[in-house]
Amino acid sequence: MNEEWTRLYQALAAKYEMGEKILSILKEECAEETGVVFCPDHLGDTFWAGAFAGEYKRQHGYRKLLYITKAAYTEMLELFPEIDLTMPMGEKEMDALKFYFYLRHRYADGNVRLGSFPYFVMFQFPGVALQQEINESYRSSDAAWEKILELKAPTEKSRIRIPDTEKLSEWKEKYKNAVMLAPGAYSEEAVPISFWGKLTERLKEMGLEVYVNHNGHDCDVMIKVAKPLASSVVEMIQFGECFRHFVGLRSGICDPLSQTSLRMTVLFTIAPWKDTIELREGEAGRHDLWQMGRKEGISCYEYLPQHAELLIDRICEEIEKG
Repeated sequence: MNEEWTRLYQALAAKYEMGEKILSILKEECAEETGVVFCPDHLGDTFWAGAFAGEYKRQHGYRKLLYITKAAYTEMLELFPEIDLTMPMGEKEMDALKFYFYLRHRYADGNVRLGSFPYFVMFQFPGVALQQEINESYRSSDAAWEKILELKAPTEKSRIRIPDTEKLSEWKEKYKNAVMLAPGAYSEEAVPISFWGKLTERLKEMGLEVYVNHNGHDCDVMIKVAKPLASSVVEMIQFGECFRHFVGLRSGICDPLSQTSLRMTVLFTIAPWKDTIELREGEAGRHDLWQMGRKEGISCYEYLPQHAELLIDRICEEIEKG
């Protein structure tokens, strides 16, 4: 074995050992009646894991639940009444624990469970990238999470408690005639910035204020003719009770917003072969937002360049009708 592969093997072994040690500490420090759910993914999947907290606690017989996630999402998970504790974990430690679970093909150990889709595990080293793919298929998001968390169907989602702060009354007045745009997403192909610019101009012609969600993430897109809106995830959820309408690519923020009263238009870009912007119910599993418990007030469309003007017309009509 040459020197480079020796270093790679040592790095893999160190990562595995770190994950094993973290798991051991969690099992030692958390009482058996406390269920621990480890959520290393982005916003949307983390929210879905939280939405099954009540069922997970009830079906597995835990008295308390601890959710471990990225620091940016702990406050959001605390909005679920069934989650008793949250704990942030650093990226390096999360990656090691996920690596340990995946490499063993075992996603629960004692009272600690990986609350994540088993996509693949990637380990990069200078000049080398190793990827282990785990192929799973699910008929719906509900079915996926029931399998991941070992729950018996039918299940019922937990609902978040939206904080009623002093700011909320102020925001309701400030944003009552405003539209929130969210053109960035990790899971969808980008829609041309020109589309968002034209949509913004049309909305402003209707007398609406237009804000764009922009928090400095890699996928964020800035629209020059719109006002920037930087906020935490919990503030975004509160905005869901304040803004007149939301238009955005299908991204993780759509999941918590679907549990608010906000009227939403959600765009997809994963079917370029289609020739219609319409999406049928259940088509390609894209209506998982409806599975979160609210169907009214959420419209879904496919973005197609040849029908961009039609889509803008449709969005404006929906907003005008309220």
